[in-house]
Amino acid sequence: MKVNYTGRNFEIPQTLKDIAGKRLEKLKKLGVEIIEATAIMAVERHNQIVELNIKSKNSSFIASEKSNSMLVSLRKAFDTIEKQIKKGKEKYIKKKRRAEIPPTMEAVPVEAEALLTRSNDYFPKPISLEEAVKFFNANKKEILVFRNLDSKKIAVIYKRRDGTLSLIEPDF
Repeated sequence: MKVNYTGRNFEIPQTLKDIAGKRLEKLKKLGVEIIEATAIMAVERHNQIVELNIKSKNSSFIASEKSNSMLVSLRKAFDTIEKQIKKGKEKYIKKKRRAEIPPTMEAVPVEAEALLTRSNDYFPKPISLEEAVKFFNANKKEILVFRNLDSKKIAVIYKRRDGTLSLIEPDF
């Protein structure tokens, strides 16, 4: 990490450099990989001005603060940078979470009694796949839900439009 200190109209004391160094270490703990940091400290009449420019791997942060004391200006500038870093992290996390959520299906108005019928086409005890196919063919049903004896998972057998049988066995 490269740190540059610039003093305008005054010489920067070592104590301010030490405080700035400690605060930069604190910023590293927030998870920011700092490449370069520039601290410009200036005195203009009664104002003590601190400008911070921090460049990290993915972004840069800039803060400028004025007050009657150089130490107060430095602390305010670092607080502003911390807020910027936290806000950037929250945006990144939100963006990442939004990408993970699958797109929602459009809600279609459904008349519950007209389109939905309750069915008891399931086999309550675990059976093998061959027994389920025999049971399915013997009862001439369109769909059969059962617990697979081998994998201990819920499975579904249904007849496709082309006449073949298909098996659905989810991985949860």
